[in-house]
Amino acid sequence: MTINQNGLFVEPGQGSSYYFDQNLYTFKAVGEETGGAYTLFEMIVAPGGGCPLHQHNEEDESFYVQEGEIEFQLDDRILVATAGTFIYSPKGQHHRIKNTTSVPAKMLALAMPAGVEKFIAKVGKTVNDQITSAPPLSSEDLDKMLNTAPKSDCEAISLIDLETTRTINQKGLFVEPGKGHSYYFGEDFYTLKASGEETGEAYALFEAVLAPGGGTPLHRHSLENESFYVQEGEIEFQLDDRILVATAGTFVYSPKGQSHRITNTTSVPAKMLGWVMPPGVEKILAKVGKTVNDQITSAPPLTSEDLDKMFSPAPK
Repeated sequence: MTINQNGLFVEPGQGSSYYFDQNLYTFKAVGEETGGAYTLFEMIVAPGGGCPLHQHNEEDESFYVQEGEIEFQLDDRILVATAGTFIYSPKGQHHRIKNTTSVPAKMLALAMPAGVEKFIAKVGKTVNDQITSAPPLSSEDLDKMLNTAPKSDCEAISLIDLETTRTINQKGLFVEPGKGHSYYFGEDFYTLKASGEETGEAYALFEAVLAPGGGTPLHRHSLENESFYVQEGEIEFQLDDRILVATAGTFVYSPKGQSHRITNTTSVPAKMLGWVMPPGVEKILAKVGKTVNDQITSAPPLTSEDLDKMFSPAPK
């Protein structure tokens, strides 16, 4: 098979960066690279920074806090998210983001479908050189924001509007650190943060801790696109015939039909996030993985029965 040029390997620090007010956005994947399916970006939220109360008419948004502490408002709920928390806000839901602390916070954000990158590119300030501090918004910036937002299906909401015109949207997720269904798959440890049932069958998201020597063999998916973001350690990816070493902050996108392999070639565990679109992999993990109910100690080895279970549900 020839190399699928639609795959992505975006190293730490790479990606188009913009200041939007006091927040720094770095785009790891945009719609042109994902077939319009989604946009993924890193977001550094300055103290006091964030986004005012608003709603999206077309996009679902998801967030994964990496560092620090961020306050989220989902409709009338106020929730404090620390590192390892996952938040899902479906289209139509009123939401707000604010860093109420005295230090910057960092998170990953996924918008589906793509398009938010075009809004940020229009209203943000391009970062070309070393990052120092965010330039303040001028009156011209504010005019540009107000003119651009309606075209991006983004609608600002006042607190009065929220209280008088909308009932609480009971959808949406707030999954705290350590929460989620957990499974051993061989010696690797997976924690499901969101399933297809919880994201409108858009995707599944999992945390994976790969043991030394762990990972997946060379394989490909006929239906699913997979994306990965390395959080800790070092992981070797094979995309078709390319061998690439990913360190913390690297984003990898493997489209359906592409042969790929994941291996932790080091002597210490590595950690990553994985998105599967459309979902379904969580059902395979539930069938072939070993459920973790109590304290994690060590991974039980795969038996011949486990291997039989792995391959029987996979084609489905």
